[in-house]
Amino acid sequence: MTQLPARFDHVGSFLRPQYLLEAREQKAKGDITPEQLRAVEDKAIAEIVKFQEDVGLKSITDGEFRRTYFHIDFLEQIGGVKTDIPVTIQRPDGTQELAPPVMRVIDKVRHVKDIQLADFQYLKSQVGAGRTPKVTIPSPTMLHFRGGRAGISKDAYPELDPAFYDDVAKAYGDELRSLAAAGCTYVQMDDTNLAYLCDEKMREAARQPGRRSGRAAAPLRRLHQQGRGAKARRHVAGHALVPWQLQEHACCGRQLRARGRGPAQGNEPRRLFHGVRR
Repeated sequence: MTQLPARFDHVGSFLRPQYLLEAREQKAKGDITPEQLRAVEDKAIAEIVKFQEDVGLKSITDGEFRRTYFHIDFLEQIGGVKTDIPVTIQRPDGTQELAPPVMRVIDKVRHVKDIQLADFQYLKSQVGAGRTPKVTIPSPTMLHFRGGRAGISKDAYPELDPAFYDDVAKAYGDELRSLAAAGCTYVQMDDTNLAYLCDEKMREAARQPGRRSGRAAAPLRRLHQQGRGAKARRHVAGHALVPWQLQEHACCGRQLRARGRGPAQGNEPRRLFHGVRR
């Protein structure tokens, strides 16, 4: 497994510059073409790459400047996955907002295109010597964690185990192989959902039929098992939080605060992301 480029790291999401937000609005209204929006994104990415290099980061991302939603933009490009139109919800204070789009598995999950390849190739062209271009993608668990059994077609998957988990793992494996072939040595799988398991109410919900929290890591296990001997496993490091690591992180944080020190002063918490094997 390739070593991480440094002992410090960042996930990779940055605030978008105003001109990029405006270009996205223009694209949504049909005032500019997808190609014109991509040219604006290219400019913003070149700037954020320079910023990361200037502050001394060793792993460099594109700031996720091409995405609307971190997880949906990636997952909806997997075959068999559909995103429903967002609906307006009313907040307790009477204001309204758009709810995040609902993602559903409507058919067999499969890799139908190289999702991150073109984005990685542009990022790689902007990164200077001595730096590592990094791709961050949502963990495979995010495909089913929120919707659970109800969000997965029973026609396509009468039983989730092993067929669904195997198909998800294979789709991810195909994506990782395409990135590895393009020279990508660092992919981080980020799972924002598992932080919910710090809440006892969320853990109880996860214990309900069809929502067993122990199943959350199944695609990661499959990903490792199917990657044995594959080029993607040798060159692409995957990272995801699992519940015991969340607990470990909280314990380390409490110990540091009790000593009056923070990670920047040394003795930083042990790295939580140790790769798919973990």
